[in-house]
Amino acid sequence: MDELMKNVVEKLNLSIDKAPEIYEGLKKQYVIYDTCNTILEILFFIVMIGFMLGVIFGQEEIISRKNLKSMGIVVITLIIIGIGILIFRNINTPDIVFLKGMMGR
Repeated sequence: MDELMKNVVEKLNLSIDKAPEIYEGLKKQYVIYDTCNTILEILFFIVMIGFMLGVIFGQEEIISRKNLKSMGIVVITLIIIGIGILIFRNINTPDIVFLKGMMGR
């Protein structure tokens, strides 16, 4: 985060007086961005495990149709929650998303 701020201050030619205010704003956005990314990673692994269990046990009919259907509903719900978190992250952290995009190029 400190390297990112140094690069931002250098590229935007900001005065030293404005740097702390910008740093605090970016720091709050970065906390939200990082937390959302962690939640998205966890949801991704849960969805992948649920999908693999559904494929493996669905073919051999070890799990009943009712349980398989409920597991599918849970996986779809988690995907929708993940999309919501992604939208929340991009709306609430526009500066970090922009800077990550600029630094990635």
